[in-house]
Amino acid sequence: SSGEGAPGSTLTITYADPPSATSTAFTAISYKKAQINLAAGVLLVDPATLTGFTPGVTFTSKSETRAEHLNIPNAPTLVGRSFCFQGAFFDGGPLAALSNGVRIIICD
Repeated sequence: SSGEGAPGSTLTITYADPPSATSTAFTAISYKKAQINLAAGVLLVDPATLTGFTPGVTFTSKSETRAEHLNIPNAPTLVGRSFCFQGAFFDGGPLAALSNGVRIIICD
């Protein structure tokens, strides 16, 4: 992911190398990190503190890269708060793969 991480800015989330040609991906966002072993990988966002999901992207080949742009609300009260992000890939069945996780701190 890239971007400033400041209120009113845009964060870009990039997905690459999906597990199958016809798959979808989205990012889960939570307040806290976790470490839960699943068949598809290790879940690093805390299900109990999920704040939402991005709309997601769709792939048509295994060699594609797609991006989503997440607008950070222009709310100064977010400064100093941290959020955990992790991408998930689905290929028409159960969860196919999980990305690495990232923690983002909203800065001033």
